[in-house]
Amino acid sequence: MRYFKDSNNEIFGFEDDFLEIPPHLTPLSEEEVNAILSPSPEEALEIAKATKKVEMNAKRDEAIEQDIEFNGEIFTNRKSDRDIISSYLSLSLPENFAWIAKNNTPVPMTKKNLTALASLMFSSLNENMLKARVLKNRVDASSTIEEVEAIVWDTIEEVDAIAWDY
Repeated sequence: MRYFKDSNNEIFGFEDDFLEIPPHLTPLSEEEVNAILSPSPEEALEIAKATKKVEMNAKRDEAIEQDIEFNGEIFTNRKSDRDIISSYLSLSLPENFAWIAKNNTPVPMTKKNLTALASLMFSSLNENMLKARVLKNRVDASSTIEEVEAIVWDTIEEVDAIAWDY
């Protein structure tokens, strides 16, 4: 494989048997290619940190959307669910109000019950946001790629553990 760059420093690779290399491309030496393909230890650490933060955000979003168990029923906990419940709580509930459980069963709810369900949903949201923040702080504080890789979503189980880090 032979590598070239253009005037914008974009890199192009061509198989060795490729015959017509565009004339506006400048060949790169093996040392230049290795420097591009092999980041410095500092750059590699920053790449690992950025990648781990993306992973933590994905785990956070997944955890936030986990179903909620309330009074023996399972309810979905999507952003749209939380938004709708918040709207309902700002109004008077209609008579015979029911919220739909995950299994599509209507579950009768009083305003007190709906408030308790919303509280569980928003507690989960807050807990997972804090957990992600703590883990990303640990990523930022890491000084080696091994330390970054050792940080996993399951590192913190309880909210109490989060409070100690914050």
